[in-house]
Amino acid sequence: MKKMICVALALSASVRFVAADGNPAANDSIRTYFLDEIVFTSSFKETNDLSSLPGSVSVLPSAELEGANVHNVKDLSMLLPNFFVPDYGSKMTSPLYVRGVGNRITSQASGMYVDHVPILNKAGYDFEFADVERVELLRGPQGTLFGRNSMGGLLNVLTASPLAHRKMRFSLTGGSHGLLRAGASANTMIGDRSGLSLSVRYERGDGYFTNAFTGRRADDTESAGGRLRFDRQLSGGWKMSLTASYDFVDQGAFPYRKFDAATGAVSAVSYNDEGSYMRKTGMGTLRVENNASEFAAFASSTSLQGLNDRMRMDLDYSAEDLFSIDQRQRQRSFTEELTLKSNKPDAAYRWLFGGFFFIDEFATDMQVDWTKAGVQSNLDLATAEAPVTLTVVNDEIPNPGRFDTPSNGLALYHQSTYNNLFVDGLSATAGIRLDYGRTTIDYRSSVALDIASSPGPPVPIHMDTTLQGTQLIKYKQILPRFVLKYEMDGQNFLYASAAKGFNPGGYNIQLFSELIMQTLFSRQPIDVVKAVPFAPEYSWTYETGYKGVPVPDRLWAEVALFYVDMADMQLAKYTNYGRLLENAGKAASMGVDIHLSARLFHDLTAGINYGQTHAVFRDYNNGQTDLKGNYLPFVPRRTFSVHAAWLKDFSRAPVDRIQLQAQYSGTDRIYWTETNDIAQNRYGLLNLRASVGKGCFTLNLWTKNTLDTRYNTFYFDMRGDTFLQQGKPFHCGADLVVSF
Repeated sequence: MKKMICVALALSASVRFVAADGNPAANDSIRTYFLDEIVFTSSFKETNDLSSLPGSVSVLPSAELEGANVHNVKDLSMLLPNFFVPDYGSKMTSPLYVRGVGNRITSQASGMYVDHVPILNKAGYDFEFADVERVELLRGPQGTLFGRNSMGGLLNVLTASPLAHRKMRFSLTGGSHGLLRAGASANTMIGDRSGLSLSVRYERGDGYFTNAFTGRRADDTESAGGRLRFDRQLSGGWKMSLTASYDFVDQGAFPYRKFDAATGAVSAVSYNDEGSYMRKTGMGTLRVENNASEFAAFASSTSLQGLNDRMRMDLDYSAEDLFSIDQRQRQRSFTEELTLKSNKPDAAYRWLFGGFFFIDEFATDMQVDWTKAGVQSNLDLATAEAPVTLTVVNDEIPNPGRFDTPSNGLALYHQSTYNNLFVDGLSATAGIRLDYGRTTIDYRSSVALDIASSPGPPVPIHMDTTLQGTQLIKYKQILPRFVLKYEMDGQNFLYASAAKGFNPGGYNIQLFSELIMQTLFSRQPIDVVKAVPFAPEYSWTYETGYKGVPVPDRLWAEVALFYVDMADMQLAKYTNYGRLLENAGKAASMGVDIHLSARLFHDLTAGINYGQTHAVFRDYNNGQTDLKGNYLPFVPRRTFSVHAAWLKDFSRAPVDRIQLQAQYSGTDRIYWTETNDIAQNRYGLLNLRASVGKGCFTLNLWTKNTLDTRYNTFYFDMRGDTFLQQGKPFHCGADLVVSF
């Protein structure tokens, strides 16, 4: 009954934000799917305009994000063609899968920028959006402009400048599962040339899943954050933007269920050790621009980033008391990027030069706490053929480790575009990036315990071992890009491109607990130099596409065909006690991105997003089976979304505006393993939103997963057991918004 009431309410009404004088606020137009209100803005790091960028690009302005109830990067999943962000149990892990390119642990194959600054650690990707002007998704390698971690693509989040957006907004949300969300933002001018914006937010929720062992919610959450931005227009065409932001989250985490693959039975969430994730992130940025010169425009982006987090996890994911982990990460980073580009938009030749430098200090303190039962099971396996029985004496066996992995890098890049090459409308773009970097690991991991032998008089034996050392990885890479574009007219064009992608290697620090146990019981030295590192991966992406308005004032269309050739692919795997990345030979991903936006009637608009990805191994043997031709794990074969919005303006009525929105998004089969023996079948999610507004007040009623579809977002196997994480069930809520 409660669900039916929520659905009925969500279907009954809708709104848009309005200014204090009762007129629709232009910057917050809810008419987000109308072709005449799609807003394209130029990108400072491009020699082509974003509206005619020769590549597969999705742009979501703030009103469209709000209409789709998007609050973070995971809410974007499946809304855009071939873009998938699964929920892996906490905000710590937010992998971006773009066209089949992605990785769920450690390495980031697709990058994320916030206000022209790269987020260096994907543990910080999943934050709550506030005062966002727009989100851009650029598919395919962006290395010639955006760096090494953009092999699959780039997600660019841009917040509103107080010089361009003057508004105040307050919102309060209540919903099922204990949801409470509050936010406030204000953008205002200070004098004639300065602007200040401030946004703050708070959110809490009871969670969706109960831990049967404790009887408490396993995934409750609380978060808060804020951003302060000061922009000033200086003399001589100079502009300065200074931003400081902070984000905090404390959540229950990892609500994994044991899964019996033979029978399909799924157990309740039940584990005895704590599962939680706490994170604090902060960022300060300084952006300086000058667009006054007729010759060139200049930009500098400087950032200081900090991250502190703590993850607690029951590593056996059960009510048994075997082993758990307490991990803390500390990151301090500095980035600097300088860009100089030609400032004549109508010139035949346009160019750009840039340089990027970063220092990243990263440290991980990890303690695996073993119990007697947990170590005994490993000892029994190691001594199964021994003439005596060995018994662990200690009740608790700590395995502490410290891993410092600092890195730094330098890149120089250039891109040139020549317009009207040979014939009118034909342009050619060529780019290159020279990338150099180094990553060090300084590690120390140890364990000690006592065992006794039987039968006969017990002989106490003390065992201990330490793994300690330093390693260094260096990389040098040249990343080229080539593009041809042909503009048939001012609204329609074709393009073709080829670009090289690169994702650097790193270290499997989660592997040390397994290595140290092998060393302890086998008494054989482990070659850490060979066991811990994983190598870089490489790709070439070939793309051709069309963008334009095939039916003027009625239909906007984007279609792209792509082929991605990957070598030394980094593949995530679980081991007996942890996880690792290994290089898995060659793979290929091919498919299509399709986006259509249509105005069906004056008050009714609709859109379709469709992505198909055929991502398979071309050459890979896991040591047991030749997996050539198998689908890549964790990559959806198709993603799709269909949305429709109906809105009505009233000049003389109790309300100013009513809007109804519906969105159905889904994914096709996802194989969880490289052997393709276990999969999540096709599923879809229906989201509804209804709004009604009067003056400066707005009331939104919404539902998510309206049909209460059951699906899973994660699968893994460890020590012979398999586990699943279930997706969020039906939930609903209401927003009250006051906007001036």
